[in-house]
Amino acid sequence: MRRLGDQPDVIAELDAALEARDLDRFRSALELGGIKPPGDKCDPYVTVYITMLRPAKFVRRCTWKVQSLQPPEGQQLAEVVAQGAEAEWLLERLIRLGLVECQWVSVEQMDVLEAKKFVQGMCPPGTF
Repeated sequence: MRRLGDQPDVIAELDAALEARDLDRFRSALELGGIKPPGDKCDPYVTVYITMLRPAKFVRRCTWKVQSLQPPEGQQLAEVVAQGAEAEWLLERLIRLGLVECQWVSVEQMDVLEAKKFVQGMCPPGTF
């Protein structure tokens, strides 16, 4: 308002616009006084979140029980790997040796998708 103090016609127009509750006229009066008001921000997109629920699945989680292998255990493991053992057979061997511990745990299978949908007429013209 200090910047508009020396422009009585702009002050009168602002007062009239407020009295009439006319925002477009108020904006025009500000522009007439050299003040560019910020543009209206309107997002014509509606964000939709879609939650997809599926039944939980059981997976086998294994952890090492021993941090370092003793020489005989390491030798047995190296021999098994050198023979090209299958993963399941190797895992069972590690469990029998007491090196690995496995548990079956339930894992949730939930996905959240985000979609933006343009809505015609959501925003007044020129505001986005």
